[in-house]
Amino acid sequence: MEGEPPTELTLITEGATRLRVALPPKERGPGTRTDEVFFNPAMALNRDLSIAVLAAETARRGGAPMKVLDGLAATGARGLRFAVEVPGHQVTLNDHDPRAVARIEDNARLNNVLVRVTRRSLGGLLGDEGFDWIDVDPFGSPAPFTGPATGALHNHGILALTATDAPALNGVYVNACRRRYLAEPLRCPFGHEVALRLLAAHAVREAAKHEVALRPLLSHATDHYYRLYLRLEYGAGRADKALASLRYATFCKACGDRRLVPEPPKACPACEGPVKWGGPLWAEGLMDAAFLQEVKAATVGRTFQKPRDLEKALPRFMEEAEAPPLLYDVHEIAPLAGVDVPKTPLILEALRARGYRAALTHLHDRGIKTDATAREFAEVLRALGRQSGE
Repeated sequence: MEGEPPTELTLITEGATRLRVALPPKERGPGTRTDEVFFNPAMALNRDLSIAVLAAETARRGGAPMKVLDGLAATGARGLRFAVEVPGHQVTLNDHDPRAVARIEDNARLNNVLVRVTRRSLGGLLGDEGFDWIDVDPFGSPAPFTGPATGALHNHGILALTATDAPALNGVYVNACRRRYLAEPLRCPFGHEVALRLLAAHAVREAAKHEVALRPLLSHATDHYYRLYLRLEYGAGRADKALASLRYATFCKACGDRRLVPEPPKACPACEGPVKWGGPLWAEGLMDAAFLQEVKAATVGRTFQKPRDLEKALPRFMEEAEAPPLLYDVHEIAPLAGVDVPKTPLILEALRARGYRAALTHLHDRGIKTDATAREFAEVLRALGRQSGE
């Protein structure tokens, strides 16, 4: 603002990339919109993962150059990390704010990398040009850009979406979710998973308008945001198949039942009591196990800002890649079973001993994904309670 001193910039290193940025007063949580070019250090793991995914995709393509777009680049942190840490691609950094463009150019010179910097509306750029990788990381919802991005993505390209409007997607602000994503959110113990599936369904529906399909490769809920990596494939038939994978999630607070159904029910399918529902949402896998193996391999020998967080996250992603949908919070099911909460390893062991699939999830500290129904899960907990009381 006029009369105020300029914001002091700090020279930092994130990963292997040097950046001049205006650091926010706090290092965690969602950023606050200010007059300064936006930079959020809390998104460092987000950017670390994007480096690993881009490196894995580069290896899949035999090192062939890709056209990579950081569509809302701000300080250029992500796009410049792409250019510095996964070199060999044609990286475009775009922002409509002239101050951001100046900051990107300054940071590019700081790293001595050659990148293309554009000052355009993202929708206009996507209407004029195609890319192999499009990264959309807005302040809030990616919804206004998803359709144009799917129309601009080359066959087999990757769309990376970040949503920081978590309260809309997880059901705190219902009307905002309805407006932005044309979907009904679901406030429930597995709300983060529903949010990711709502975001994926939104992308799939937008892609289908262009007769292309999207399939999730990696999806995660971290801190205050949701993040998806999706691979695009041309073809109306593939788009139809993707649309056929959309369902509605139901949740009954009385009995704990949850499931994916073609249409919203009027009552709980398990106990016929009142039921809540959300959707449409993506009902298939949110992780691709084979691709995650490639991502893990791509981390070897690289410098990351949050290496311990990354080392912890990837094995958990891989564990839940083949797991059934709609997690259980054991603190939610234990009261229904009338028992104290057993230790998580004991629960996993007991579920598997009865023939159920069971896995941990990054979405909840005490969350378990299993194909056991809520009643079956409760019976497993009761059996564990009886054993502990013997």
